[in-house]
Amino acid sequence: MSFHPRRALTQLRAEVNNQAAVLGFVGSPWTLATYLIEGGSTSLYKTIKTMCFTAPEVLDALLSKLADAMAAYIKYQIQAGAQCVQIFDSWGGQLPPREWDRCVSLRRGEEERYRAGCRGGKGTARGPEV
Repeated sequence: MSFHPRRALTQLRAEVNNQAAVLGFVGSPWTLATYLIEGGSTSLYKTIKTMCFTAPEVLDALLSKLADAMAAYIKYQIQAGAQCVQIFDSWGGQLPPREWDRCVSLRRGEEERYRAGCRGGKGTARGPEV
C-alpha cells in the first residue's frame, strides 16, 4: 500500500471541514542530511559532525539542496490542504552553538524561500504564517 500525501491532506481537509487545523510536516535540512550521511539514526553523529569541519563546503551545498527540496515540499503540502507545516529538527541539538548557527538555524535567504512557498495557501484568506 502506498502513501500519497496530496490525497491524504486533501481528504483530511475535507473531512475536518475547517473544524480543526490540518498540519503538515517536514524534516529540517540538517535532520535530513544527518540521515543521509549517517545512513540512519545514530547516537554519535560522528560522520556528519566531522564533515562540519573537514568538508564544510560539501555539507553547505547538501544543506542548500535539501532546503530547496524542503521549500518545494512545504509548498506542495500547503497546496494540498495543510494549513500549517511544522519543520522538525530532530538532531540539531547535537551540535555546539557555533556549528548550530551555521548548519541548522535558518541561513540567510532560507526563511524567505520557505515563506514564498507558503503564501496564499489553499482555502485561506491570507495564507498560513511561517
